[in-house]
Amino acid sequence: AKNPAGKTEEPLSALEANFCHDALVGVLATIAKQFPHAVYYINYAFMTRFLRHLSSAARSFVDTHDVLSDKSGKVRAFGVSDNVVIAAAEEGAMLQRAGAILAIQRDDAARLAMLAPGRQVLTAGVDFAAADVGPPPERPTILVVAHDNLLNLKGIQDFLRFVMINDMDAAGR
Repeated sequence: AKNPAGKTEEPLSALEANFCHDALVGVLATIAKQFPHAVYYINYAFMTRFLRHLSSAARSFVDTHDVLSDKSGKVRAFGVSDNVVIAAAEEGAMLQRAGAILAIQRDDAARLAMLAPGRQVLTAGVDFAAADVGPPPERPTILVVAHDNLLNLKGIQDFLRFVMINDMDAAGR
């Protein structure tokens, strides 16, 4: 079978080459032929590459989680190096491939709208009722499920340092 990602494609960013490689593009193009009315939920902008290789205009949206092109500068301020470095123009081009963009909060939504003009940007936010789990335990316990990367480790360390310890001190524990 002919590889759908041909020589006419512009050079790929390191993220696209690593995460949305030719094999994945080929599989998704084949699947798309069998499901012409599918809606594509795409996790991160660098995964949108395959959309250009579908036979028809696919309904799709990108769940951004954050603004990738701003992320490195933000996390460096907290002493964390980030291996995801991407220019705003490059992120905007990847976002433009999708039909809509899903932001996690309003500030990101405004920035993403600037990066991908003409694309609808939806803000998901976090809105759910917390279940009543009863009184707090005598000894607080936290389960963290996350990827073992520097950003998550720094977040957990800061939570323990600034929130958990202070909260325990305030409660006299």
